[in-house]
Amino acid sequence: MIRTFFNLMKVYLDAVLFPKIYEDSRILEQEGWHYELFNEADELKYRGVVYNEMKGAFSSVDSIVSRFCTHAQFPDTPYGFESGGDPEAIPSLTNEAFLAFHARYYHPSNSKIALYGNVDIDAALKIIDSEYLSQLMIPGSRMTLPIKSPLPSPKRSLTNIPWQTISNLMGNTIWP
Repeated sequence: MIRTFFNLMKVYLDAVLFPKIYEDSRILEQEGWHYELFNEADELKYRGVVYNEMKGAFSSVDSIVSRFCTHAQFPDTPYGFESGGDPEAIPSLTNEAFLAFHARYYHPSNSKIALYGNVDIDAALKIIDSEYLSQLMIPGSRMTLPIKSPLPSPKRSLTNIPWQTISNLMGNTIWP
C-alpha cells in the first residue's frame, strides 16, 4: 500500500512539475485543442480533451451562475477565473503561451504540499525534496496572490444565460 502511494505520488508530481509539454508540442493539440475535419463536406470543428470538457462545464446553468458569482467577487485574482479555460478562448491558445502559463503557475513556489494518512512522512518529504523541489526551487522564491478586500456593500450583478442552455436543461419538453 505504501509503495503504491509513493508510486502514485511520483506520477502526479512528474505530471505537474515535469510534464512532457516541453518536449512535444502535439500535447497541446491533443489535450488542448485542434481542428478536426472528417470529410470535405463537414464543417471544420474544434476538438481536444480540455476544449470538450470545458464546453460541457460551460453548458450547465449551475456552472454558469457559479462562475459568474465567483468572478464578480474576485475579478482581480486567479480565483475569479476558470482554471480549465473558457471554450471560446481556448482555440486562441498558442503553444508558447501554454508553456509560459505552466512555467509561471505550475511551480512549487506557487503551491502548498499536504500529506495525510498512514505514510512515512520523512520518506515522502525526502522524495519530494530530492526529486522535485530541490531541482526547481530558487531560494527565497515565492509567488503571492493579491489580498481581496471585503466588498464595502452588497454588489448586484446581472448576466445572461444562453437560451440554448436553459432549453437543453429542460429537454425541450416545455418550449418547442
